[in-house]
Amino acid sequence: MPRRDLHLELQLDSNPRLVSVVRRFIEDALEKVIDDDQELVGRLSMAAHELMENGIKYAVCDPTIMRIGLEQRSSGIRARIATTNEASAQNVDRLRASVADIARTSPGDLPELYESYLRRREPHGDSGVGLVRIRVEADMAVDCEVTASMATVVASAMMLRRA
Repeated sequence: MPRRDLHLELQLDSNPRLVSVVRRFIEDALEKVIDDDQELVGRLSMAAHELMENGIKYAVCDPTIMRIGLEQRSSGIRARIATTNEASAQNVDRLRASVADIARTSPGDLPELYESYLRRREPHGDSGVGLVRIRVEADMAVDCEVTASMATVVASAMMLRRA
């Protein structure tokens, strides 16, 4: 079967109970186009889950928009997963701080950064650990783009295929 690309765009209401349902949908869609690497499907699904959970949690109004793009190449898959939503200035500041922490941490020090975020987790989960998890466990770059009150969080990578 030839390899296929995938392009999804979902508009999500701010209902945290839908996160696991949407994750299963995304995982099923990924399995249809990445049929030879379940570990890669799991990493991408986890990244989508973390971005979706954050987007829904921190949106000041509906919708949170999720875009998933996979371009399959002979060497691997170029993956980009992004969420866009309207965010408060306080949440944008926290987002930028987490992304900056991730960007300035060398690859060898990422596990230590992950542990520090886990230790500082607040009772309501406002720790930024999800973004660090994407960087460490999914091995994807994490970035943010902010225009006025709209925040887009992006996880991206060129993911190599297993031999």
